[in-house]
Amino acid sequence: MFLRFWNSFLKNDNKISMTKNLIFQDDFSNKFWRVSVENSTLTVIYGRIGTAGRSDSKEFPSNLEAEKEANKLIAEKLKKGYEEDNNINFSEADFWNIIERAKKSSEGDYEYQADLLTELLQSRPISEIIEFDNIFSELHRKSYRSDWWGAAYLINGGCSDDGFDYFRAWVISRGQKAYYEAWKNPESLLKYINEDNIGECYAETLMYSASIAYEQKTDKDDFHDKTYSLPLPEIVFDWQEDDDSLQIKFPKLFKKCKDLGF
Repeated sequence: MFLRFWNSFLKNDNKISMTKNLIFQDDFSNKFWRVSVENSTLTVIYGRIGTAGRSDSKEFPSNLEAEKEANKLIAEKLKKGYEEDNNINFSEADFWNIIERAKKSSEGDYEYQADLLTELLQSRPISEIIEFDNIFSELHRKSYRSDWWGAAYLINGGCSDDGFDYFRAWVISRGQKAYYEAWKNPESLLKYINEDNIGECYAETLMYSASIAYEQKTDKDDFHDKTYSLPLPEIVFDWQEDDDSLQIKFPKLFKKCKDLGF
């Protein structure tokens, strides 16, 4: 699928939000390059069209210096033969970039990360806030799996239906790498638990960041009329609460949770 991006430019109250999307296509290349500025942070995402690409971010002393550097980079790319791509929209790569930025600034506080996420989304066009929530919902829905529920049960010392919703939001809050590693093997989540968060790996408020940003930006309460949701997949549990099936399924995760008191 063609990797989608967005173009936007916003200045108010000394805040800067801008994005420029370029592509380079010939007989040998099929590349995208995107630069975005959020206040004094400049981020470049680049790679082959159809992939998430690589991302580099840099902080500048001021918003103006970040904007000047972005314009300089754009001019350099245009001279090399890149062209503007205006027929693109918000992508999963954009979604993870925003998640990572909020995570980096939150210092491990999930509530604060959700607040930062709301702030970042408020600076985006309404269509992107809606698409962010759609991407979140799809990632969240696809992770409704028996093995993830088993991992949640170990990590949090039990897991209700609602708790499993909040746990999957927590995995998303850890970022793209954590999510897709857990997609392959939920036992990989042992890297993200410690004595401070064991038993409390929930991120409920992250589930509402987009709707809050939308309501604050529009003063409307029709957000859920504009987003979509699909039914959850069927689950066939391959573990039991009252036997050693989880210990057998996730030996390393089981050991770490036990060592941490669970």
